[in-house]
Amino acid sequence: MAGLGFGGAVEPSCEPDCLRSRRYARLVVFRDQTEALRARIEVIEGDLEIARARGEEREEEHEELVALRAKVRDLEAKLGEATEKEEREQQARRVQERAEARAKERAKERATRAKERAKERADPRAEPAWGWDRLVRLAMIAAAVAFAIAVVVANLDRYAGEIDLQGAPTEGMILLAEHPSPPPPLAATVNGNHSLRDYGCRGYIPGDPLLVLRAAEPTRVRLWTTSSHDLVLFMSTEDGQIFCDDDLGERTNPSLTVDLPPGDHRLWVGTRDAWNRYHFELHLDPRAGTAATTRRGGAVDSLTVLEVLSRAVGLGGHAALPASAT
Repeated sequence: MAGLGFGGAVEPSCEPDCLRSRRYARLVVFRDQTEALRARIEVIEGDLEIARARGEEREEEHEELVALRAKVRDLEAKLGEATEKEEREQQARRVQERAEARAKERAKERATRAKERAKERADPRAEPAWGWDRLVRLAMIAAAVAFAIAVVVANLDRYAGEIDLQGAPTEGMILLAEHPSPPPPLAATVNGNHSLRDYGCRGYIPGDPLLVLRAAEPTRVRLWTTSSHDLVLFMSTEDGQIFCDDDLGERTNPSLTVDLPPGDHRLWVGTRDAWNRYHFELHLDPRAGTAATTRRGGAVDSLTVLEVLSRAVGLGGHAALPASAT
């Protein structure tokens, strides 16, 4: 009688003993496989235990490493504190040493001065430590330096050069015949560095004129400035007259009203003090008005070019200036 095997194949008929043998063989195989599986499980469990042990060791090592790092940080902090403390102590020692050195120097100086005073008291005829001759020399040197500075300051304006009475204007020319009414004011800046002392006027003006006023016929013109600073006006006419003013305008502003002959007349705006830069507005009115010329020492005066030159070279002295016609 035929039966089925493990693979599903039809086995030939077998006696009962044969069947028992096969079944036993199968049991043996199954038992061997079970034993092999159990052995494999034991091996795997052993490997797992080893891995667990290694993991625990690594965790312990990590904890130990963290603890060591924390300890290192603590030690570094303590070392930094100790270093800072040592530096502070060293700095304090240096400060104390300097203070002690200064105290010693002062004590030494006091002792030296005390000895000198004791020596002077013991001998009244003894000469002071500095010596009178040295004090006299120093006083003479100081006086010479002060005199030199005073001379330089007093003549500073002379070093700026000469005033060019025929110079080119910095702001151009105004044709008075074309302005029957006042033109708009001229805004400009002035830095006076040439003294008007030789012209019998006050103040300082630049080397070149600000404007040239061209008159085609006799014209009476009024000029004045507006500024928050103390300014002066100075004019040189075609026929050689000099006009100037300091404070005839509002506040400290100058003002001139002049009868101009035909020709070109140069006008300067200056400052009351030298080497000052100021902003201002110049106003011009070519209409008739009361004529006034130079203001000098409270009087209204005018100068000719000849008188100016003679005054500059010392020929004219300080004679009274001719009063201008109004």
